[in-house]
Formats: sequence, C-alpha cells, structure tokens
Amino acid sequence: MGSLEYIILAAVILTILFLAYIMMFRRSRLEIITIPSRDLLSDNVMREIIMVIGGSGDEGIKQSSLASILGKPKSTISRKVRRLHEEGYVEIIRKGKANILKLTEKGWEAYNRLRESS
Repeated sequence: MGSLEYIILAAVILTILFLAYIMMFRRSRLEIITIPSRDLLSDNVMREIIMVIGGSGDEGIKQSSLASILGKPKSTISRKVRRLHEEGYVEIIRKGKANILKLTEKGWEAYNRLRESS
C-alpha cells in the first residue's frame, strides 16, 4: 500500500468514527418532560385514579382493577400511579403478584379536595 492509500483509509476511518459520535450524541439528547408536582391534579387520569382509590376506602384497590375500572391501558395506569407514588399521594403495597394501592395522608387530602369541588 502506498502512502496515499493509507491517508485515504485513515480519512475513511475518521469519517466513520465522527458519524458514529454524532449519532450517539443525538440519541443522548432525549428529553423527558414531566408534569410539575403542583399540576398533577390537573391531569384527568390522575384525578380519576385518586378518586377510585379513595372510593375504595382504607383497604385499597388492586392496580389491575384500577385499569379495568378506568378503561385505560395498564401502561398508562402504571406510569400515572408511579408518579403519584413518587409525589407522595399513593402507597404501593406488593401482595403476591399484585400491587395494592392506598392513599397516603397527602392523597386523602387531595381526594377530599377533589370530592368537594365536584
């Protein structure tokens, strides 16, 4: 191989590495938008979840039943419940293969506010 061929080969390799770097950089710029805590209760599904859990009383409700009652996909319910749990509205109790959902003190306060406003 002559020196010109080595230069071309090096240029091709550098170009491939540069393009791979750009592709990785673009993927890493994924942004996740979350609902600010104060706006959680402006979400209809979150309000419905709190109302159904609160309506079940102190015993709580199975997460799978919640999806059936609200007629929403399990993935949507799971995402919303996780967010409500992170913000302190819902307690998740693992019982066998099921998740039992109960309102926390903060959840009961929200439930009572929502009930009064409807």
